[in-house]
Amino acid sequence: MNVAGIDLSSFAIDVVRIHDTGTVDWHRFPLEGQDAWERTRNVPYAIPSPTDEFWDETTAIGIEQPAGHHGVIPLVRVQGAILARLPKDVLVQPYMPARWRVLAGLPGHALKADVRMRSLMLGAPEDWKVQDAYDAHLIAYAIRAELERQNADQGDGACAA
Repeated sequence: MNVAGIDLSSFAIDVVRIHDTGTVDWHRFPLEGQDAWERTRNVPYAIPSPTDEFWDETTAIGIEQPAGHHGVIPLVRVQGAILARLPKDVLVQPYMPARWRVLAGLPGHALKADVRMRSLMLGAPEDWKVQDAYDAHLIAYAIRAELERQNADQGDGACAA
C-alpha cells in the first residue's frame, strides 16, 4: 500500500510518501505570503490538486492534527485548506503528535532528535534538511502501521476505515 504523511505549518507543507517498493520520497511545498492568513489562502496553489498524478496509487494519508493552545488556529486553517486539496477517494486520518510517535515505535513525548533517529532507522535519507520531513515520514509510517494492524486483526486483508 502506498501511503503519505503530511506535516504542516503556516510556512510549509511537508509530504512524505512511502511506496509499496519501500522507497520513500519527500516533497516540501512552501507557503507564500506576508502572514499566516495570506499563506493559508495560498495552500491551493502550493500543493498538488486532488486529481494530480502526485496522488496516484496513494491509498491512505496521515495528516498532523494541530494541538496545543499557542498558535493552533492558523494551523487548523492550514489543515482545512490541505484537506480540501486531497483526493476524495483516499482515506485521510488525523494524528495527534503523541499518537503518531507511538505508532512509529516511540514514546508519545519523544524528542525531535528521537523522531529523526527513528525515521532514519525506517529508511529516511540523512540529507533531509528539516525536522518536518522526518515528522511527515513517521506520520506516513504510523498510518501504514495502523492499517496493517487492522488488516491483520480482520484476517481477510480488507482495510477498515
